Amino acid sequence: MVNKATNSPPESAQWLNSILHSLWPIVNPSLFVAVSDLIEDTMQATVPKAVHGVRVVDIGQGSQPIRILGIRWLDPGSAAENVEGMAAEEGDFINMEVAVAYRGKDTSGQGLRQRSANPHLFMEFYIAGGFTIPVWVEITAILATARIRIQLTPNPPFFSLATVTLLGLPKVLFKCTPLAKNLFNIMDIPGMSAWVRDSINLAAQEYVAPRSLTLDLKTMLMGQPKMDTEGLGVLVVTIRRAYDLEDAFSLLSGSGKHDAYVTASWSKWGKRVWSTRYVAHLLSPTRALNPP
Repeated sequence: MVNKATNSPPESAQWLNSILHSLWPIVNPSLFVAVSDLIEDTMQATVPKAVHGVRVVDIGQGSQPIRILGIRWLDPGSAAENVEGMAAEEGDFINMEVAVAYRGKDTSGQGLRQRSANPHLFMEFYIAGGFTIPVWVEITAILATARIRIQLTPNPPFFSLATVTLLGLPKVLFKCTPLAKNLFNIMDIPGMSAWVRDSINLAAQEYVAPRSLTLDLKTMLMGQPKMDTEGLGVLVVTIRRAYDLEDAFSLLSGSGKHDAYVTASWSKWGKRVWSTRYVAHLLSPTRALNPP
């Protein structure tokens, strides 16, 4: 991987790998939530007939860091042109090409504590009959090459936006382990393993050139400035009529009281993002919220 413009070999990244080795285990896992949401949305959109739904419960980067194989600098003057898989942008930039790889530890026959050393996804598959099968998806190998463009700013932290684009579909190897002892292995269903693999590849395809991922480095390094409000709008729900309301608790207690309420929720691909609250044991909950 030699830079044709300068005929120079890639720079050694041993010092950067040493930093990643110390930093990787303590990185906040919430930074990878966007990745898990993208994989979950992709799998929900292509779910097979044998599965009614899927949910990514947890994601972890593990303690084994990804390794940088090499870095080479690209011509910074090409930022204003559509070149090398990146769209033109205005401003001062630094451009580089990075090759990364990952090889996980051999965790065959070990418990979840040892398996969590590798990047992993804890997923739940919903099948017919109301059964939920938990599955541990463990990443065992990654090989990818990406080009990165970082916008410079005169004030600290001196980095503004980073644009990342993958040069081709990354190679990802993984293995799935069901965690339910009394239920069958869902991965034995024909085509199930291929579906999981294709879903991961389809999610990665969203960042393959000419597509890209934009990261706000300034916010990530310095934090989000405090805002007076985080409201994005107002959603008004008007209930015209409700009938055939039942309360299971009144049948057991014989009190004859009913908790008549409706929960309005906002969902994405079957996953509840937000829902309203309710007041129990009252026929007029608005009176409790707005007393005279």
